[in-house]
Amino acid sequence: VLTQLQSGQPEFDVAIVPWPHFVRELGEKGWLTDVTDIVNKIKGDLISQYFVESVKTGGKYYAVPIKMWVKGLWVNKEALAKAGLSLDDIKTLEGFKAACKALKDAGIQPLVSGAADKWPLSDTFEAFIIRLGGPDLHQAMTHDPEAWKRPEVKEAFKLLAELLKEGCWGDPKVAIGEKWEAQVPKLAEGEAAMYFMGNWITLFIQTHAKEKGVDPSEYLSKVVYVLPPEIKPGLKPGVVGGGDWAIMPAKAPHPERAKKLMEWLAGPEYQELMVKRGGYLAVNVKVPKEAYTPADYSVIETIKTYGAEILPDLDDNIVPSALQLEIWNSLFELWGNPDNWEDIYNRLVSTIETQMKG
Repeated sequence: VLTQLQSGQPEFDVAIVPWPHFVRELGEKGWLTDVTDIVNKIKGDLISQYFVESVKTGGKYYAVPIKMWVKGLWVNKEALAKAGLSLDDIKTLEGFKAACKALKDAGIQPLVSGAADKWPLSDTFEAFIIRLGGPDLHQAMTHDPEAWKRPEVKEAFKLLAELLKEGCWGDPKVAIGEKWEAQVPKLAEGEAAMYFMGNWITLFIQTHAKEKGVDPSEYLSKVVYVLPPEIKPGLKPGVVGGGDWAIMPAKAPHPERAKKLMEWLAGPEYQELMVKRGGYLAVNVKVPKEAYTPADYSVIETIKTYGAEILPDLDDNIVPSALQLEIWNSLFELWGNPDNWEDIYNRLVSTIETQMKG
């Protein structure tokens, strides 16, 4: 795609890409067609207005959203019930902490993390950042070193350290060796109660069910997506999300047909077909509830109910991009040594300040 765009003679009319920052860069170079007219047609049908702003630069939109994934807290309702708990019990931070203790007492691991792969830890961290500082702080952290010095960020490190030391993720020394995919069966079987993960987890639960010779609906009916516990009442909720985007070259061979295809991809007909395959979500709210599995629809329902903004990944969009690995490594160190949380935080902030200003 990039080679053809650079040549000025692209052979394709529409391409699908996953990175909003890539779309903006191409748009700023004049290599993409301005599709603001299409976005304006569908904007009222989008689940989140904030979502599409990530492909806007210079007052113009250069892509249309065709598929969405969202990260958040997945809960096995049966595991909660075995500990005498319900979803209402984990809505606040104090309730969440008490639930972790009750689950441990019932012989159920409260949370799993997939820490060995490092990147899932950022999903957990970002969830708490949004609950402590809101969407604006979360997005400022992608480019402003001063945002990392905000007390809410330090508080997130401290809070995670406290939860780790209380055993919410089990033994930290064991947790850092756990691969993310291997934790999915634990959630599905109720050996663990909660998991901060993207909604693609439902595909892995289906795979686990088929391997066990069980109807996937038996497992999927047990899990539900919820917002992380509320920490500061009244703060605007948000969830990390992303997806796929359709772009059109500035010199597309068949521009009129390309625009029609992009409108169809952004509309409910195509997105319903995509949703029925499972594991991904529609950006277009006209896709009917019946197209989703109950687990997947719980994501849509939660976002709608609480008016949560869908925010681009912090670690995927931080500038410079090399800082992504610094974040992952720092969180991995935190998971293995929560007593040293303040030093880990200070070193990360120093690195971020140096690289962002450099």
